[in-house]
Amino acid sequence: DNYLYSISYNHRGAPKTWYGVGSQNADFFESVMKEHLPELFEEQPDLLHHLITMFSPAELHQKGVPVSTAIQNPGEFMITFPRGYHSGFNNGFNIAEAVNFATPDWVTFGSSSIEAYKKVSRASVFSFEEIIIRAIQNEYDRESLLWLLKQLKIMKQRERKSRERLLARGVRRCVAWRSSNVNKTCISKPCSTCNSECFFSAVSCNCSPNVITCMDHFTSYCNCPPEDKFLFMRYSMKKIQQLISNIEERLLQSLSDTDLSPSHNTNNNNNTNNNNNNNNSSFSSPHKVIMLNEDDDINKYSPPLKKVKLT
Repeated sequence: DNYLYSISYNHRGAPKTWYGVGSQNADFFESVMKEHLPELFEEQPDLLHHLITMFSPAELHQKGVPVSTAIQNPGEFMITFPRGYHSGFNNGFNIAEAVNFATPDWVTFGSSSIEAYKKVSRASVFSFEEIIIRAIQNEYDRESLLWLLKQLKIMKQRERKSRERLLARGVRRCVAWRSSNVNKTCISKPCSTCNSECFFSAVSCNCSPNVITCMDHFTSYCNCPPEDKFLFMRYSMKKIQQLISNIEERLLQSLSDTDLSPSHNTNNNNNTNNNNNNNNSSFSSPHKVIMLNEDDDINKYSPPLKKVKLT
């Protein structure tokens, strides 16, 4: 699940037996699995992302893969970390539940999961880019903002290079990508080739305007020339940089303030600072938080293009 953390709680009943391989040994674990089950991976490249295959922990241990084991009794929690492979079984009837969650440091793992999923055409649980954009506009914790800002800068550079590469290969037209064009509950749309969620941009063609791909696979679904294709673009690079600059200003302001919450009473700054000298987790800022709305200026820089409705 996009390398998310997970937490499991055993309410009552029989214990659960767990086996796990830490993320620091994930690459080694994957190579051993592929070496011993080549025919299964040939049939299903994303085999490791499905709950359909188990490999003996004893055999993994013999191959040098460190395997941990634990017993989860009723009333106990079990936490698995990002990209930590785990399996197990119930030792009888029980009542248990589990849920995924993310902490600020998950952002780096989340980014890695997107690249890994793309190689095997596995669909993501959610749009990673959309999560970052929405979170950074509503976050008031300094540590979280630093993690999110670092990732947003990486995403901006990747997006810029991809758009430049697309332009160099002959795709010259673009059209503003509106939320109304797609499912309102999730404004990203999967690439028809690799299943990665397209949020910042996507490519389509006059021959099949209801089909989109990411910028890496724009030649994969039809043989039309580049001039027949066009780029759906949700935000201009200028808008993305504007958001980055705004977040950087808020972080600079945080060096002298202690509370970024919009409800923070600036008239009581002195009292707040006196009571929270040791609290550096959040801060206030006189800077208005820029909400990254879909760019209204994109069409001004593009040749005219007939409207295309995505279904």
